[in-house]
Amino acid sequence: MAPKPTPEIGTAPGLADAADRQAIVDELDRNILVEAAAGTGKTTCLVSRMVALIAGGRTTVDRLSAVTFTVKAAAHLRETFQMELERAAEREEGARRARLQTALGAFSNGFVGTIHSFCTQLLRERPVEAGVEPGFEELDEASNYSARRAAWDRYTERLFVTESPILPRLTELGIGLDDLRSAYETVSDNADVLPVAAAELAPPNFTAARAAVESFLLTAEPVIPRERPEKGWDRLGKALRDALRLRAILDLSRPAELVRLLDEIRRADTPRLECWPDPPRAKELYAVLLPLLRSTVLPTLVAWREFLHPVVMSAIVPAAREFADWRREEGRLNFQDQLLLARDLLRDHPDVRRSFRERFTPILVDEFQDTDPIQAEVLMYLTGEELREKDWRNLTPAPGSLFVVGDPKQSIYRFRRADIETYARVRSRIRDTGGRVLHLTTNFRSTANLCDWVNDVFGSLMPAAETPEQPAHAPLHPARPEGGAGSGVFRLDLPAEGRVPTDFEQSRADAERIAAWIQAALSDPARTLVPADFLILLRMRKHMRHYAQALERRGIPYDIAGGGAFRDSAEIQALLPMLQAIADPDDPVPLLAALRGPLFGVDDAALYRFHRAGGKFSFRAGVPSGSDERIARAYEIFRRAEKLVEELPPGAALARICAVLGWTVHGSAEELGDTRAGNLLKAVTAARQLSARGDSFGPIVEQLAEMATEGEAEEMSTEPGRRNAVQLLTLHRAKGLEAKVVFLADPRSPWEPPASFWVDRDADPPEGHFLVCRQGAKGQGTEIARPLGWDAKLKQEKAFQDAERDRLLYVAATRAKETLVISIRKERGSRGTTDKGVWQKLAPFVRAPLPAIAQAPMPGPPPPLRDIPRDLAAFEDLRRKRQLSAKVPSYGVASVTQVAHALSEGSPVPFAEGSTGGMSWGRVLHRLLDALMRDDALDVRAYASNLLAEEERPAADLDEAVRVVEGVRSSELWRRARAARRRLVEVPFALTVPSADLGIAGGPPETLLQGAIDLLFEEDDGWVIVDYKSDTVDGNLDRLTAFYRPQIAHYRRYWEQLTRRPSKAALYFIQPDRLEWLTEP
Repeated sequence: MAPKPTPEIGTAPGLADAADRQAIVDELDRNILVEAAAGTGKTTCLVSRMVALIAGGRTTVDRLSAVTFTVKAAAHLRETFQMELERAAEREEGARRARLQTALGAFSNGFVGTIHSFCTQLLRERPVEAGVEPGFEELDEASNYSARRAAWDRYTERLFVTESPILPRLTELGIGLDDLRSAYETVSDNADVLPVAAAELAPPNFTAARAAVESFLLTAEPVIPRERPEKGWDRLGKALRDALRLRAILDLSRPAELVRLLDEIRRADTPRLECWPDPPRAKELYAVLLPLLRSTVLPTLVAWREFLHPVVMSAIVPAAREFADWRREEGRLNFQDQLLLARDLLRDHPDVRRSFRERFTPILVDEFQDTDPIQAEVLMYLTGEELREKDWRNLTPAPGSLFVVGDPKQSIYRFRRADIETYARVRSRIRDTGGRVLHLTTNFRSTANLCDWVNDVFGSLMPAAETPEQPAHAPLHPARPEGGAGSGVFRLDLPAEGRVPTDFEQSRADAERIAAWIQAALSDPARTLVPADFLILLRMRKHMRHYAQALERRGIPYDIAGGGAFRDSAEIQALLPMLQAIADPDDPVPLLAALRGPLFGVDDAALYRFHRAGGKFSFRAGVPSGSDERIARAYEIFRRAEKLVEELPPGAALARICAVLGWTVHGSAEELGDTRAGNLLKAVTAARQLSARGDSFGPIVEQLAEMATEGEAEEMSTEPGRRNAVQLLTLHRAKGLEAKVVFLADPRSPWEPPASFWVDRDADPPEGHFLVCRQGAKGQGTEIARPLGWDAKLKQEKAFQDAERDRLLYVAATRAKETLVISIRKERGSRGTTDKGVWQKLAPFVRAPLPAIAQAPMPGPPPPLRDIPRDLAAFEDLRRKRQLSAKVPSYGVASVTQVAHALSEGSPVPFAEGSTGGMSWGRVLHRLLDALMRDDALDVRAYASNLLAEEERPAADLDEAVRVVEGVRSSELWRRARAARRRLVEVPFALTVPSADLGIAGGPPETLLQGAIDLLFEEDDGWVIVDYKSDTVDGNLDRLTAFYRPQIAHYRRYWEQLTRRPSKAALYFIQPDRLEWLTEP
């Protein structure tokens, strides 16, 4: 997908919004909010305003501040602004050109960045007034996640140590501390609101509910099947069967245990009569249960959960406050802290507000529909004229100080605190204080027929007049003409014939159809499409890999973002037990997991034999003779890995461990190899970042384990952001992107959990009402406690969520330039076939099927187990052959030194016994020279002393080592290298060459040649290659030169292949200070 072209802002009379576009660059002394519909050039308008402000002398680049909401968007905005400044400086004249040229010269002094980085800048400039450490650390999302969990663990541990009275109270009520963790995290993430809970309530009276339920179960017991029905259990039968079991083991006189029973009965639903041996009695049973649910079970559960809410919040809120206090005390601020502290700094210090308002004028904001309430407050405090007014809703922005661009129809981040009501408040405040609200509706992205279709759809789905939950529909006016034959909106139906396919089967079938169509389109010379012209959007990421696999099978390049988060990586899951075993060698559990996993593939029988033979599940212990070869090899690798951890920083150790295992290469050779290997590289990168922060190996492994199990880190590929590739994205990642052909794929209906909190923004301070749920393996989990009046609050929140789902459809429908294809799930019912799925609201407006698509058959059910395989012996034979084939190397590996010395094989060794200081002496001199070339101020004596001790050489060698190295430093070669334009030391290289070229016969056709060059420096006429030699010459110079000549010749030959520049090569014999050139310089 190519980068978006910058549309011309345009003021031609033919544009429907020409007057509003002109006002953006003319009315510079007025506050303006621009509502820019999809494809109308929001960023271009913002940049045009910025350039006009500077050219007109209204501000300077060091005072102008442009704010957006992602790092990527900020980088794009900064680049676009600089290019437009350059173009404007060329076309303007006189004073306007001079101002623009001055701005270009001071471009780095301007602020173009995210709101978080802007707030961080404010805090770093005024740390005393803000009450923060001047050198505070910024916690990114991953670090904040880890710190938040660690804070909860500290808090709960303290409750046990101090024998807090809350613990027995929670136990009595049937609640564990782990049940509260999810709500604690939600409260912590909303630090700007006041958590609200009612005063402690009296417990409900369960007498009537207990009697009614026990009576019902007595009636139900003879009706419920004793054995599993042939058609399986339906929800009614399963719920009542489980309720009867609970009745037998629980003490129903205890409220918490009675509630467990009621909660199980609550799960009952309309019976599927084919699952009951006596369908009429099942219908009668449900007829009795339904009024019991409505009159007794559900009201009793609500009363109990409302009773619990103050109790559990009394345990949750202190934990969230302790985490906030810890961040302040440790000087580690998360994104929310940065916003809140900047807000408080501006609100509570009028002098600071005045100073920053004078410095940062004007402020321009992009993508304002994504703002959260605190961000809006910061912007209003920075621009408001009333310096002592603390209620941001009463502030009047100074004329021309605020320019805001957004599209409320694309506000889709409510789950990240984007608040459309806050957007509406700011818009009203700008309009009510003399500013203007402008509307851009000319679409430069899509063809006219696509724009007309969008208008038809959303003229129906969005209101004509704004509501609190939804902005008004604004029709698009196309700037492009009608498209060609392939342009338009098409449907891709997933048929409803036969049995109902699973979600897995549906997404796989959809992926095959889309990939087949893309393959056909790419091979069609009439279409002139490239992979980057395609964008595949999914509502959720669960089945994204099916689409990647379908593309990969056809050899179509793709780039994936937002798919199958990092935690789904099989390679990471397999590697973690090994890392955990190294971090804690005394724990046999991760060691066993690693041995049984794909890294070593040891079966249980082999492990049992190993144990019976006396083997210990500790890689530090010996391996009994006769043990399985896989275990012996695994223990050897574990010991080698532990040594790496002891010798190297954690990040480097992890990278070397992956290399020893060949795990990254293995991942890249599998299906979706780029992503598999990319996730391992992401883990290494994370480890290096944590290592640079000072973390040791054990805590880093714990952090990686959290990322791989519960974190939200996204996966990556080995080539992120590749340009000419099909883009695979979740819908939330696609805002602002476009492509010629867009597929709205994976039409299944994803389950989306209802809201878990509601915020009353009209209260001062805002009040948060938090649902408390026991987090399950998936989704929201089981409700534990709820605020009073939660159903009414949930209804309000649901209205906002439903409106946002329609806005998500708007974002999806407006990405295409020429062709939009919508996958629609067909479902057969009693009234015929209907359209279903996540895109079903768009389906009534799409009639044309996608033409010329290669239909892939729906995958059928798997074959019976007895048919796989039919001939076990043949299968085992095939497996053995494949294993043998896999063991044959496809390439050899050799070092330059090995190859060069092989050429001299049979020749006498050119140095006499005892004529050198040995290999350890050579290593000392080489490392000294390498370090000195890197740092001319090196303390040679101190470093030499350390190296000699490391090599276990006598201290008496110190003076000689220093003398030799200082002699080299005074040489002509050294001065020449220091004066070179570039110099490199100990340069590793590797390249694949034909084995025959190296004189290697009888092996693989290619060899990976590896080497390390001691010294390289670049001069005007090419590179100079130097190989240090510490041999004592003693009259053997010619023989030594002849012996080493092949080695330096290989260095020169292959370095020229790598750099495509000429080079000279020399052997430098250190102790006689003698330079022998391979060819004369």
